Parts: sequence; C-alpha cells; structure tokens
Amino acid sequence: MAPRRRRGYPVCILRLATLGVLGTVSQAQAASNIPPVLISPDGNLAYELTVELPQGVSSATVRLLFPPEACDLLVLCDLPPAACDTTPAFTAMADAAGNAIFHIVGGGCWDPGEISTAGSLIQVQVDGQTVAFVGVRSPDWVDSSGLSPWELWCEIDEATVGLGDATAFTEPLRTGVYTFCVDLDDNGIAGLPDAVMVTDYITGGATCQEQ
Repeated sequence: MAPRRRRGYPVCILRLATLGVLGTVSQAQAASNIPPVLISPDGNLAYELTVELPQGVSSATVRLLFPPEACDLLVLCDLPPAACDTTPAFTAMADAAGNAIFHIVGGGCWDPGEISTAGSLIQVQVDGQTVAFVGVRSPDWVDSSGLSPWELWCEIDEATVGLGDATAFTEPLRTGVYTFCVDLDDNGIAGLPDAVMVTDYITGGATCQEQ
C-alpha cells in the first residue's frame, strides 16, 4: 500500500514542534477520570474514561478529536482516508454513570511531556464541550529503528508490535523507572501488568494496515 500522506506533510520529516494549539478546557469535570488514549493494532485494548455529567443527564456523546497531523504521526487503521482531510475523530456514548468505552485500532505513542509545548494532544469532548487534552499509548510504541513518533519515526501505514517495541519496553520494565509510553494500564508505574499486556502483542506479532 502506498503511504497515506495528508495535507502535504512529508512523512518521517514533520516534527511535532510545528503543530498548533487546539483550544481551551472546560473546568466542569472535577469528578472525571480521563486517562491517555489507549490504542492497539487489533483494537482489543479498551480505552475507558469517565466524564462528569450534569445533574439529570443520563447520557452524553464523547468524542476524541485527533489533530490532522495524527494521520501522519500515528497509525490509525480504522479511519477512512477522507477523515484525515478534516479532524479525525472517534465517538462513543457515555452511560448514566459517565462511562464511555472506545476500541481504537492503530499504533503509536504521544507522550505529553514530549509534545505538550506544541499543544497537539487528543481533545476529549463531552457533548461538544472540550474537557481534556491527553496523550496516546499503545503496545506499538516505536518503529523498527526504535524511534518514537516525536523522533521522526517511519511507521507509515502499518502498525506493528515487534522487536523494536520489545527493546523499548524492556529497560523501563526491568528497572521500574516510570515511562509514559510503558504505563499501558495507567496506574502510574511501569510494572508487571504492562509487561503482560505488551508481551501478548509482541508474541502475537500484532499488526494492522491503514485504509
């Protein structure tokens, strides 16, 4: 498949420092739990979040708005190419408790500590109101050369969990040193659950292809 290139950005050349600020955040979500977005090449890893709903409201539309550059700097396998001409988005309904679940097929990791100055994070909206900006985690953290998306990685149109990811995950898991991209279960540490999750994907050679 030919690389999916959008908006004229040269794949593997564009730096995240060129990306723009998305907007401001509503302050009405004190009781929310909105972790970084979790994606995987098979879509089996659930991304679950909890948003605060107004009193008397029994459901809400939750949208994850990815900046257009995500189509080049992440691998989003279940997006049609036309989605990258505007703002790539994924939608789920929150239940009465404010819980929403997504299953997003793809790969890549965006560490907010690496890209927050550019403001190009995932925008979480509840009924059209922006409530958070978050990063992205995946078992497919790096490309075959060990480069992360913000380091000019070249995982162009296919997400693959392979040797490069095994190498990247090994040192933080061995030492227990916290690393954003390793903390797949979002518990604040690099530990056994993260090792189990990524090992399942490495041994299975998980992969997906962009449309």
